[in-house]
Amino acid sequence: MPENSVHNGALVGFCNPLLDVVARVDAGFLQKHGLKTHDATLATVDQTPLFKELVKTHEAKFLPGGSGQNTLRGAQLLLPADSTVFIGAVGQDSNADKLREAAQKAGLHTDYMVSPDKPTGTCVLLITDSGNSMVADL
Repeated sequence: MPENSVHNGALVGFCNPLLDVVARVDAGFLQKHGLKTHDATLATVDQTPLFKELVKTHEAKFLPGGSGQNTLRGAQLLLPADSTVFIGAVGQDSNADKLREAAQKAGLHTDYMVSPDKPTGTCVLLITDSGNSMVADL
């Protein structure tokens, strides 16, 4: 269903949407980017290249993220089809396109405002044998 169309959504949420990027990595990838397991942090300027590197060098999965979309994604699994609508803002970039596709696959209806001046927020979840690390680029 296209954006900005009428839905039968019983549950509406809004917040800052993020494109979640999930991938299994080794400890060397974390070390290379100054990260540690069992941690959640905001990306530094030096860490922002890891987002593109991760997608190029690892098998990454894209999910609709951010607390609001995560909540609605979980609710949509329990509710009848077309029960959720998410409202938020994204950039005018390829990450927004990936986010739209991931949200659609999850059964979420979205109404994203597009900001040509700001990028779409991303969060990577790096899964290792000894623990996970999350890095957000807001």
